[in-house]
Amino acid sequence: MTVNDIRQDESDTFGQPHVGGRLIRGGRRMSYKIENINTDTWHRVMEDLKAAGFEESYRYDGIDAGIDFSRYELLNRADDELVVFEWDNWTEGEIKATPSRLEALREKYQLPELVEEK
Repeated sequence: MTVNDIRQDESDTFGQPHVGGRLIRGGRRMSYKIENINTDTWHRVMEDLKAAGFEESYRYDGIDAGIDFSRYELLNRADDELVVFEWDNWTEGEIKATPSRLEALREKYQLPELVEEK
């Protein structure tokens, strides 16, 4: 799947954070993600986005943080773009963002194809 296959308006991803396990931005869920990302690559993508001006706006700090589960939300305050990083010890890393951001990350880091959230 490429960004050209995606018909959803990217403005759907702006607004408020997650509700009920699904990321909600502007009252709608982020519908696309890249999953099964190697942990080292997942960390590198996050660090590169921080170096490019994204700020950490949320970090999961439960008792199992970094052991069984991790979640970070990075926000680019210049345009309110949100990128969400989730990790667990079974499937490794996952990134949720706008389709165009995911496609750019996929190409830059040779990540798997975008998938639609169910």
